[in-house]
Amino acid sequence: MIKEFRIGSAMVGSGHPVFIIAEISANHRQSLSLAKETIAAAAGAGVDCVKFQTYTADSLTLDSDTEWFRIDEGTVWDGRTLHSIYTEGELPREWHAELFEYAQQQGLIAFSSPFDVSAVDFLDELGAPAFKIASFEIFDHQLIASAATRGKPVLISTGVATEFDIAAALDVCRSVGNEAVALLKCTSAYPAPAEELNLRTIPDMADRFSCVVGYSDHTMGMSAPLGAVALGAKILERHITLDRGDDGLDSSFSTNPDEFANLVADIRELETSLGSVDYSLSDSSARNRRFGRSLFVVQDVTSGETVSLERYRDQYALYKLDPDLQAAHAAHAFAVIWDDHEVQNDYSGIHPEKPGTSIEDFIVRRAAAYRAFYEHLPMRSTPAGNGGLRVHRRLRYGDLAQLTLLDCRQFRPANPCGVGESPRCDAALDPRMSMLGTGQEAWFAQSMAAARGTRWNVVVQQLLMAQLRLDGGTPRERFWNDAWDGYPAARNRLLQALQAGGQGNAIVLGGDWHSTFVNDLKLDFDAANAPVVATEFIAPAISSGGDDTPYGPYYGPSIAQNPHIRYFDGDRRGWWKLQLNRQAVDAELRFADSVLRPDAAVHATARFPVTHGRPGAVQIL
Repeated sequence: MIKEFRIGSAMVGSGHPVFIIAEISANHRQSLSLAKETIAAAAGAGVDCVKFQTYTADSLTLDSDTEWFRIDEGTVWDGRTLHSIYTEGELPREWHAELFEYAQQQGLIAFSSPFDVSAVDFLDELGAPAFKIASFEIFDHQLIASAATRGKPVLISTGVATEFDIAAALDVCRSVGNEAVALLKCTSAYPAPAEELNLRTIPDMADRFSCVVGYSDHTMGMSAPLGAVALGAKILERHITLDRGDDGLDSSFSTNPDEFANLVADIRELETSLGSVDYSLSDSSARNRRFGRSLFVVQDVTSGETVSLERYRDQYALYKLDPDLQAAHAAHAFAVIWDDHEVQNDYSGIHPEKPGTSIEDFIVRRAAAYRAFYEHLPMRSTPAGNGGLRVHRRLRYGDLAQLTLLDCRQFRPANPCGVGESPRCDAALDPRMSMLGTGQEAWFAQSMAAARGTRWNVVVQQLLMAQLRLDGGTPRERFWNDAWDGYPAARNRLLQALQAGGQGNAIVLGGDWHSTFVNDLKLDFDAANAPVVATEFIAPAISSGGDDTPYGPYYGPSIAQNPHIRYFDGDRRGWWKLQLNRQAVDAELRFADSVLRPDAAVHATARFPVTHGRPGAVQIL
């Protein structure tokens, strides 16, 4: 079924205002002037449409006083025969044209509920823009088919229908090619008690039958129609009477004009309030954000590095108040892993970067930093001994990819060649030197075995894994000891584990360098013909250093001495966007013109596809 259609001048359905119908039913009391007064009152209340009922008592029932034709169901008509009720409620056919025209003069759409095929013919000739099938007529497939063949919308009330009955009625409409059908949730009780309404059926009905859904209301209060609109009803039908105290057949459970006007106003206000799905802030909310949770320094703060749990917590709280970071967390799932600055720059295991701090004091500081990390970041982790925290883990995305997240900080020893840059010392080549620690290395080998059932094996770690000779081939040749260059034996073991998988599907992600690299990872970086084990993408800084801290002039002259480095940029800020499918990983590099201006342009600067089974990236942009 279609999700919107036109009735007269009004569009009805998804994306349009609720179509509000004032049902006059038998409240005309067989008076033409009273019917016109009621139409005028409905127009004054602000409805979109008035609806009538077109039948004769003889076409609906037998003139019989037997129990089968007498009402005794706890309604306002108990004790009366069906024929007497329908006789009193008939709207003379000769009045229809005049009432339809009068409604149009009042700015209203008018149509009616036919109760037999002759009524459908009559209303169609009259130019009625739609047909309404009453609840008790949903079983009359001949009637429904006759209405549906006229090429006009059909509204079907469901007050006495089961799910099967509803589906059957819709099938009748489809069978004659009419997709402009709306279902009206209804409870055929007069008045209808709240406990029998089950308004939550409205959104289910919309999903289950894939059509416009509305609500035909027989309650005495105003909460049910408003609740129906809030739940997605796009049509609201309710009986109207000039005076609920008169003797009209339906007056006692109908709505007077003042009440109807209030209901219409409430529905329109509710529609405005419902708005759309939008997590952005309104102007007033944005102005009032400054009164939200904030961080103020009310005590003297000692200069220098953060060392206490309280200060680490304060810094996380400060960062997480940033609206752009909050928006990023709202938009994306994060697979979080740490590096050095969660504790201290370039620390190794329990060893601080610089002398002057005891290992015992640093362990206390590291435990505080780890606890603040655990408290503030979206991840599951397991506390470990010595104030540690297990953060290495595996994440699976079906059989498309396994993400293996490594911890390159917590378990490694201090580098024997020293801190920062230095020539390579023999101690760094000792097989006992480990970046990950023996336990995590064994776990990594198991993870690589587990990855054999996935299309892509993605290793997420913190540092530059490829070799980077600085001033290579000269007496000044040196390596950066904080990265994997400081632990070459451990790097080879990791690459051997990747190579043992034998699928040519490994991607390594890293960071730390405030620069962008694309590298071919090899067991022997000095051999030009050595096979490529994996492709490495090193992400640039997103914002660190602002726009004014280039690394290109320092590292750039050494790139040519490292032919396995396929791409380098040390001057711009940005990120990688990787898209994985079963055939390839498409890595797109995006740089921002400035990290200081929210309106700065972002450019796709380079693309490196990696084909499954053929490790190594090839630049195509």
